[in-house]
Amino acid sequence: MLNATPTFVYYSDLDHTLFQSLKSDPAGIHPMTEDSKGAHQGYARPDQQHLFNLMAGNGYVIPVTARSHEQMERVTGWVTGREYDLALTDLGATLLVRDNNGDAQWHAVERWQDEYLSQVQANIRRLTKDYEQIESRLRDADLLDSIRIDMIQLGKLHLPLYIVLSVTHDDPERVKELQQICRVRFAEPIARMAGAYVLHETADSVCLWPTFVSKGKAVKRLQQALVDGLGDSRFDRARDFLDIQNPVNVCIGDSITDLEFMQNGHFMMAPTQSPIALSAFETARKEMDKETL
Repeated sequence: MLNATPTFVYYSDLDHTLFQSLKSDPAGIHPMTEDSKGAHQGYARPDQQHLFNLMAGNGYVIPVTARSHEQMERVTGWVTGREYDLALTDLGATLLVRDNNGDAQWHAVERWQDEYLSQVQANIRRLTKDYEQIESRLRDADLLDSIRIDMIQLGKLHLPLYIVLSVTHDDPERVKELQQICRVRFAEPIARMAGAYVLHETADSVCLWPTFVSKGKAVKRLQQALVDGLGDSRFDRARDFLDIQNPVNVCIGDSITDLEFMQNGHFMMAPTQSPIALSAFETARKEMDKETL
């Protein structure tokens, strides 16, 4: 018998889960994000918007994203109607709190981020060297017009955290070709040689994430912090107000790399056409084929 009314807590990836660019899915109609110039960039389909509204209406929705602090600020469609919002950004290396009855701005929890600073600082030289090596190879291959390379910073501390290779071509077939080139010729060799990266791939990008950051560890840590607090006044004030009792944790993602944090939920959800779902369908098909032999 349950001792308290359960609270649904949804830990959700953002891009390609709750919204995406029109290039990725032309069916998106609800603006969710803006680019650095203030133009609409990411859109939710009606079903994604309905899911978000459903989750926000009967529980707490917490983003778990590779987006940076500044990129999270540009998710202008993230309106939950709650007094406080929490978000895990930078692959979990940053915890943000927003007081919607206060200044309604996302603020980083310093005590959370402090745990990662020494590792980030120690990794700067390697990360910079690998970035320059990939950029040089892209230049030599005359691909800088079709493949953009970016260094994503940790929060607003201007410390390099991970590398992203993004395909910028408009032709879908050429995008697939360039995506494979990104992975095979540039990302995988660096990842194997360095032994310090997790390779993450979306429909039009390849990321090299450092192994010391983990969405899974971050979600687990946050779940404990919602029970015990962090000793940070901003977070603990939000925690006390939210007063999450007897949580039912639902984790939502689309990429294979999201499975690590999704295992921290009582339930998992994934878009039907996501890499997670397609991989599960293929595994199930193979298992069913065995049963019919």
